[in-house]
Amino acid sequence: MARFSSDVETIIKALNLQRHPIENGYWRLVFDSPCNNYSSTHQGEERETFSYIYYLLETTDWSPWHRMKGTQEFWTHHKGGTLQIHMILPDGTYHLQQLGDPFVDAESSLDCVIPPDTWFALDMKDKASYTLAISCCVPGFDQRDMEMLTRKEMVKIFPQHQIIIEKFTNA
Repeated sequence: MARFSSDVETIIKALNLQRHPIENGYWRLVFDSPCNNYSSTHQGEERETFSYIYYLLETTDWSPWHRMKGTQEFWTHHKGGTLQIHMILPDGTYHLQQLGDPFVDAESSLDCVIPPDTWFALDMKDKASYTLAISCCVPGFDQRDMEMLTRKEMVKIFPQHQIIIEKFTNA
């Protein structure tokens, strides 16, 4: 994995980020709300109201298609280049949101909302850059809500998006 610069190494060390085992990139859980609510996705079990993580994606890394069932995610850009958030909405519509500094990249915005049950994948717009972002889940992150499918399964559901699905899945 090529590193963009010593800046990335500094960020990883300073924020104590770890390599994400599933989504690629680097991450660390920063906060789980001590306030709880009842989850509609897990038979009324109590869970955190929200949680957030630091997430860093660099150069040619990409995060595969996944979704959070019943969970809305709010992403904010903090440092680096533009992160591309590829989404397949629950109605099957494809949408690209670019998360970055709009004063540097006019096509990007500082924040992005990923609706519940939306499939999404991430990559860098500039393959020689990195992005440091925060992802906030409402309700709080629960591993049971995360869903990933194989390339074949995704293409079967969304054949109209085969090319973009193949870009962010392993064969």
